Amino acid sequence: MCHLLRAALLALLLFGRPFLSPAQEATPPPDASAIPPVVWELVAYTDSGGEPVTIDEPARYTLQFLPEGELVALLDCNRGRGTYVAADGMLTISPMASTRAACPPDSHDTDFQRLLSTATRFAFDADGCLLLSGDQGELRLRPVAGAA
Repeated sequence: MCHLLRAALLALLLFGRPFLSPAQEATPPPDASAIPPVVWELVAYTDSGGEPVTIDEPARYTLQFLPEGELVALLDCNRGRGTYVAADGMLTISPMASTRAACPPDSHDTDFQRLLSTATRFAFDADGCLLLSGDQGELRLRPVAGAA
């Protein structure tokens, strides 16, 4: 219990304010030129070897692209923060600062963070999911339901 409290206080000190609060609910059109500032949850990813992975608990892995160019993330048992630039399908993400707790063995935290840090493009599929891709693979995220 003490470790959890200490981790929560450390996250608050590192990141200054609570984050991952929904900014708005939106399903972007497939041709959107910017990333809406909703909370996105990871539903699947494909690594550079082409092996697809489905996420059983998407709420453990979330992102929010805030309008001021700030990116906040829930990386399973860790939290991260960085900056980004996104326009017309191109994406640049700065190296993220994150907490460094040891997540459970079934965690996809390192794959999620690695694929996110190497993403250079974004697009939306017909279902309104956000696709982030780069030379290491692709992330598929959906807007969190009911986030308003």
